[in-house]
Amino acid sequence: MTSEVFEKFSDMVRKLAWSASRASGLDYEELFAEACLGLIEAWPRYDPERGAASTFIWCAVRNHLNTYLSKETKQARYELPASNPSRVESTSKAAHMIGKLSKEAREVVLALFEAPGEVFEIVADDTPRTIRRKIKDALRRVYPAKKAEDVFKEIKAAVRDHLG
Repeated sequence: MTSEVFEKFSDMVRKLAWSASRASGLDYEELFAEACLGLIEAWPRYDPERGAASTFIWCAVRNHLNTYLSKETKQARYELPASNPSRVESTSKAAHMIGKLSKEAREVVLALFEAPGEVFEIVADDTPRTIRRKIKDALRRVYPAKKAEDVFKEIKAAVRDHLG
């Protein structure tokens, strides 16, 4: 891998690491380093005949980070900064909850955290029932109907368990 390739995709890698850090509560620098490793490992597998490099790198680095986050949450390795322990405890619990979700449910939750503005625009001024329907409809565009229903139920159950 050349430095030109790294420079070309460095902003994308930063965005993925930042999003993963916000969603998981883990340290951005640690996730950025892990995302860079994902880029380095993925680049030799890139085949220009199969699609755009940016699409390939986005998916490869995101998957690498998801795998890393899954391992981290299973090990429950959370560092508590001295600034606000209760906030970190809450974030750690949420990261643990997200880590227990299926791959599909985790992708949905992370997508919601990456683009909350878009989500709120879609559901603005709606009743809870309408919001549920809109979210389910959006899931059905990505997953088969049964899988979308299962993902929605899994997230709903995890939130209920998390809130106690």
